[in-house]
Amino acid sequence: MKAVLKLVPLLLLVLALTGCNEEVAPGEIIIISQPREAKVSLNNEPAGTTPLVLEADPGIYILTISKEGYEVWEEVVEIELGKQAVIEAELIPIPTEEDIEKTAPEVPLQEASADKGETELAVEVREPAVGDRLSHVLAEEVFGMMPGVEFGMILAPAARFPFGIDDQYTAAVEHEFWIGETEVTYELWVDVMEWAVANGYRFHTNAYRGSENHFDSSDKEPVTNIQWEDAIVWCNALTEYYSSIHGTDLIPVYRTKNNSTLRSPSLGWPDNIYRHEQATGFRLPTAFEWQLAARYLGPNQPTVEPIKSDAILIDGLYWLPGRYASGADAPVTDLKSTEKVAWFDANVDGLRPYDPELDKTQPVAMKQPNALGLYDMSGNVGEWIYDYEEPWHEKLGNERFIFGGSYSDSAERMTVGGIWLYSLDGLYKFINVGFRIARNK
Repeated sequence: MKAVLKLVPLLLLVLALTGCNEEVAPGEIIIISQPREAKVSLNNEPAGTTPLVLEADPGIYILTISKEGYEVWEEVVEIELGKQAVIEAELIPIPTEEDIEKTAPEVPLQEASADKGETELAVEVREPAVGDRLSHVLAEEVFGMMPGVEFGMILAPAARFPFGIDDQYTAAVEHEFWIGETEVTYELWVDVMEWAVANGYRFHTNAYRGSENHFDSSDKEPVTNIQWEDAIVWCNALTEYYSSIHGTDLIPVYRTKNNSTLRSPSLGWPDNIYRHEQATGFRLPTAFEWQLAARYLGPNQPTVEPIKSDAILIDGLYWLPGRYASGADAPVTDLKSTEKVAWFDANVDGLRPYDPELDKTQPVAMKQPNALGLYDMSGNVGEWIYDYEEPWHEKLGNERFIFGGSYSDSAERMTVGGIWLYSLDGLYKFINVGFRIARNK
């Protein structure tokens, strides 16, 4: 049964689900194939599709990997107590009749004779401004290392802003920071995860392509079914992978107590994990960063009511009230305004009849962005953030925050001021929770 997290407001109720920690199986095998999405069987029992993490009792197993159009890959593998095995299978295409009939020798191409002129490139160097888009392109045609995957980041300002569902507090972020234009997609997750596993990283869970994890789901849907701890380990992996491609020296953010890079989610919290606040690598946003980015309206007063009257002015910048969805021009009680910017369960709110195609995650960036240029800050999937403590709340131990609401929540959960808490240790995963990345400027 798939787990769906129903968000509960922190001020009303904290879920107490103690004693429900998942058992850790004694052995683990990570399976990666080229191409991906191949079917995996263990002792002729279907186990899922690649990439895949399997937990099993120690022993000898027959591992079978198959995909239509490719020869079946089979191997005997041993799973040992407390150890992790990594299997990388390159499937061989089955030759088609057309392939067999291609016997004609290749004719070398003649290079056209033409004068090669010179083109001057004018480059303007400037500091990024708030709202600028930083596009990180990992593209085959540029780097020749991987299929093209693009993820954008938007620069957010250092500022004071209203905080809380009723804007009863004023918070501050004292540094500019980059934040993900969208939630992390399944496509990006898999590319980084495969590199990470091949380079010594370890993950607890099998991520989902959106909420359904079907073959016909889009790779552009948010990644889900991941633990909080997997998310922070993945951010370190993205940092090192990005640096290996671009030749940069970004510093991973999440560290162990002996100051080495965190590469496994199994070390516990908070005694063995900490955040290097000056590090330049990718990370989860903090609660304050997330709310600032979700509420930002800019230096100009909105022109549409009711947001024109409701917008909050602090230090020359306008901010969205806490009971609005990010990017909306009316409170969440205005369902049509909310639906322009957020995927939520409109059936519950009576906005439209039930539609199974909408009762799931959707590809990112399909709704209108907020004023900063961010998509799906409200709705689609809830988002893990880093904090386990903040100045406005006592230390929470192992509890984790989720912001933004999801496709399975009602409109009232789309509020930018809602503080949602999931009371456990970051080892739980849901098909309606993902994350977006952030980075120091």
